[in-house]
Amino acid sequence: PAALVGSVGFSVYFVTAVQGNQLTLGFRASGASTSDAIAVETATSAEMTLVIRDATGNVSRITTTAANMAAGTWYGVVARWDIANDKRAIEIYDAAGALIDSNEDLATDLSTYVPDSNVATVSLAYKAASNANDVYFDTFVISDTYDEVTAAMLDYTSYTQFTSIAWQQFYRRPNTLLRM
Repeated sequence: PAALVGSVGFSVYFVTAVQGNQLTLGFRASGASTSDAIAVETATSAEMTLVIRDATGNVSRITTTAANMAAGTWYGVVARWDIANDKRAIEIYDAAGALIDSNEDLATDLSTYVPDSNVATVSLAYKAASNANDVYFDTFVISDTYDEVTAAMLDYTSYTQFTSIAWQQFYRRPNTLLRM
């Protein structure tokens, strides 16, 4: 979907529990098929996963392994992908912007998992219907480059903090909670 290279960052707060087991949470860009997507999902053991999946169901996941997220805490999530150059990463930050855990893969051949280039839907603050727990989201930042979104951007309080006019034009005021 959208771009075969990009990054996304957002803040998330799990109110009652961190739901596991491959439930899309926060970001999903999907093609005409529901299988065809680049998405962020929860994973078992209170971790997060970047998923790249084509329309035929070929799926590639990269998951944090030591984030150990808990309810009642804000986290920053940054996911990155560059399918043509076989790069993908997922990072989890605490509320102060300190890195808790990250996982980057520069070796997997991602050509098998190329999603359809036709985007049908881009969803922000997306929460899978099977996730019964309340979740809050704040400050979404999306880029068409691998390295542009940083954890620091999740704390911006003014569009003037973005260094380019393009970022300033697409800035959305943070601290507007979306309860899902």
